[in-house]
Amino acid sequence: MGTYRNHNFAHIRFVLQQRRGWRWNAELHAFAALKPGHPVYDRLREQWVKEEYCDETTALEAIDAILEQMRQRKIANAALPADEEEGDDEEDGGEDGGEDSGD
Repeated sequence: MGTYRNHNFAHIRFVLQQRRGWRWNAELHAFAALKPGHPVYDRLREQWVKEEYCDETTALEAIDAILEQMRQRKIANAALPADEEEGDDEEDGGEDGGEDSGD
């Protein structure tokens, strides 16, 4: 009878990263030195702030455009029911007259 071993690769990777991080997780060790006051961190922080505010402004403009489109559609749709009711009355009268005359 044979045996089967099911290795938990996620656990093995975790242990290797903890014991030999310089080998298995070299990128994280490079980023660990980036703290406030580090020149690279400060440069990246300025870039992130610019991107965040730019994205926020763009997002707000997009939301305003969507709301304006909704307002325009609401105004356009407000006029439709009055026009449809007038047209429906004329059509209904013609159809009802045809059905009543068949009896």
